[in-house]
Amino acid sequence: MSVSQSDVAYMRSKVNEQKRVQAHLQQELGIIESGVRNANQRMGNLQNHIYSTLTSAENDVAQSQQNLVEAYRMQGEIDKLYESFKAMEMANKKIRACNDKKYYEFGSYRTVRKIVLGFLDNLDMNMVSSDVIYKAVETEQLRQPDYWLTLALLSIMAWKEDDRELADQCIQKAVDLDKKNASVFFMLFNMRMERFDAAMKWFLFYQECSLSGADNKTFIMLFSLISKNIQDQVDETVSAEIETFINRILEYTVQSENYSEQELVDYAAAVFQMKMPQENINYPLLQKYCLEYSNLQANMMRAKNNTVILQLISNIGCVSEENMNHYLTDFINDLIQEPNTEEKIVYDEIAYNELIIARKGNIRQAHKEFKEKMVHDTSELNLIKEMVHWIYSPSNEVCDQMKLNMFRMTRPIHKMALDKITEEYRKAVKTSCPVRINDYESQIDFINPEKEEGKIKTFYETDRDQKMAEIRNTSAYVMFGAAAVSAAGALYFMAPMIFLITLSLIGIGGFIIYDNNRKKAALMEKCEKNIQNVKAIVGELVNEYRYYLGEFRDYDAYYDLAARKIDTI
Repeated sequence: MSVSQSDVAYMRSKVNEQKRVQAHLQQELGIIESGVRNANQRMGNLQNHIYSTLTSAENDVAQSQQNLVEAYRMQGEIDKLYESFKAMEMANKKIRACNDKKYYEFGSYRTVRKIVLGFLDNLDMNMVSSDVIYKAVETEQLRQPDYWLTLALLSIMAWKEDDRELADQCIQKAVDLDKKNASVFFMLFNMRMERFDAAMKWFLFYQECSLSGADNKTFIMLFSLISKNIQDQVDETVSAEIETFINRILEYTVQSENYSEQELVDYAAAVFQMKMPQENINYPLLQKYCLEYSNLQANMMRAKNNTVILQLISNIGCVSEENMNHYLTDFINDLIQEPNTEEKIVYDEIAYNELIIARKGNIRQAHKEFKEKMVHDTSELNLIKEMVHWIYSPSNEVCDQMKLNMFRMTRPIHKMALDKITEEYRKAVKTSCPVRINDYESQIDFINPEKEEGKIKTFYETDRDQKMAEIRNTSAYVMFGAAAVSAAGALYFMAPMIFLITLSLIGIGGFIIYDNNRKKAALMEKCEKNIQNVKAIVGELVNEYRYYLGEFRDYDAYYDLAARKIDTI
């Protein structure tokens, strides 16, 4: 069947039409693709914008939460500060009210105290006439007949005027009102007047009183009388009686509180070591190779602590003449200023509120400390604890002279404490220490290192021999055996290839023997180098340890200085 030209033309037109349709579709698809691509891009941009916005919002919310938390915290602090401020403001108001009460209601007591202080000054300077003092005392006695200090001063004036009956009456009334304070006052007054027999009687009278924690300052004064570090001459009989009394109280305290001498020694030793130097010693070889270098360093610091102990004891022993005599005057002033029963409530209120201010409005802390002080002052005197606290107190609660007096009374305790820590660090001295130098470990005797050379040689030669024993020519001999069999086969079959195999086996066996000999030679050389190297390091270690030991002994020598200082201050 033949196809006409018209048919061909028709088919061509159809094809062209399909091409036009296809081109149009491709154009449409391109447009759609471009639109989808643009839409996808816009979607991506929108997504990024949303993500960025959400992230920023999340950060803002987190920051807001943090700001809120910080605001709550600051508000809490403000509330606390406000509470503290209100507490301090209230404490100030109470102090002002108490001071007003002291000024207006207790003015007569204040006048008596001024008269007493003036009278005591008059003993030395004669600045106030007896008539003036006597009239003032009589006036105040009429206002406050129940104040022991007024009666005590009135009795002294009566004694000066040779009115024995009035003096005895006033003394008895003063003792009835406050036996303890009156006894101490008359004891010190009679010592100032160098009437030591009378002072002794009053001291014996004081010993009849029950003692509480509030008496700790009285004992500081008594310690000063023993050491005679005051301007007034102290009679030896009085001094001996005071020392006997203190020793009796100490013995009673030890028995009642179940203290042991060793506990006190351990406490003093712990105090000696509290300020031990924390330094790094400079011995690089020992640090690198000695396995107990940390112990060597710690023990060096224990020995060096002797310098700290010596300085501590020397500081205790360095008391100026002013310090020697100043606190006794302060004690007498404090005794005179001590409130009587009627004043004590007001004075305690002032002390409590001053503590609130000192603790920046922390009422709970102030109440705790005030309660502890009240318990201390009213409980039975524990002289051992008081003495230990006085000697090593880091605060200004006690002056240098107080510490010196306490130290002298407890001199054996400090000496035993020094001996204890010295014995401990001397026992810890090691002249033999474990050392690791590369793969060599040994307990080296730094004082007698001669044996170490043989140990080093034995160690490395043993190691060398063990490694050389592992190098064997067995595989070479196997190769030679196989080469012999191969040679026999080559001769029998007259095969050149087998001859080549035989030569190869012989070559391999020969190389194995050569390589093993080379390895053994290398082991021999390495062994010798290790021996020489380790010997050299050990020699340097021995020298460095001798320098270490020399420095240690220099610090240890301070023990003798510290011990002599304890015995002499």
